[in-house]
Amino acid sequence: MRFHSWLPVVAALFTATTLKAQSAPAVMAFDGRDFWMKSTEGSPDGAYTAQYYPRAETSETWTERFTLRIVPANTDAEAVADDVVKRVLARKAGDRFAAASAFIYGTDGSTLVDFTVSDGPETVERNFHRYIRSDDRLFTYQYTRRLRFTPGDTKGTEKFFADNAIRTTRYIAELERPDLPLRPPVGEEEKLIRAAAVRSLVSFEKQRENDRTAIRSDFRAKKITGAEAATRLAAIDATPPPRDDAIAALAPVPLKPSPSAASRVKQEQRQEL
Repeated sequence: MRFHSWLPVVAALFTATTLKAQSAPAVMAFDGRDFWMKSTEGSPDGAYTAQYYPRAETSETWTERFTLRIVPANTDAEAVADDVVKRVLARKAGDRFAAASAFIYGTDGSTLVDFTVSDGPETVERNFHRYIRSDDRLFTYQYTRRLRFTPGDTKGTEKFFADNAIRTTRYIAELERPDLPLRPPVGEEEKLIRAAAVRSLVSFEKQRENDRTAIRSDFRAKKITGAEAATRLAAIDATPPPRDDAIAALAPVPLKPSPSAASRVKQEQRQEL
């Protein structure tokens, strides 16, 4: 029994030693710019955290931050992501910026969470977290942008959100890079099975169709004009499925484009006439 009682300790020390031998680099590139490691933290159970900032920024003054976290975990990446989304959305009553969504993507069993929260009345943060489960550890790669603003400064917050919207695709692509610090080899990661990809796509399309139905109902009830309906339907069509290229590759049939928003509204108008 004594021999077996030491096994967890030996395993933890081995994991911590392995991480130390494969320590994260002092400088890493993200979105074409260098981020410098300003702090690290580790523990005997194998947990490890490294935080990176632009060279001129600190843990107090930062506007951008990249964080690597490795923790022992028996929970898969999707469950962790779902929990993050629930906790962010639970803040909505007291946080006007709170918003979150999670996407399963790629072939490595990873999950991405894109969320926004405020950190006090004068600070807003946009976060992109990628979770990868490898064996008995969870790897988290986090990129965060932070804006400190003066209450009432709508131009500053509008620019912050507009810049994020433009750069979102780039940030997600950066978090997919195979050369991220201490990233597990692809062969060790859980594989995203066909059924999971299809389930994600079906859920996404179901929500979009519900939104379309609501718009059509408003049009029929003459609550909105045909032009307004077309604009709203076009916005829905412009929203791509989560990692649609990966899902299309895994789905049993190719994705087919739906009729344009304008043509659907014309059909609705003809039916009304």
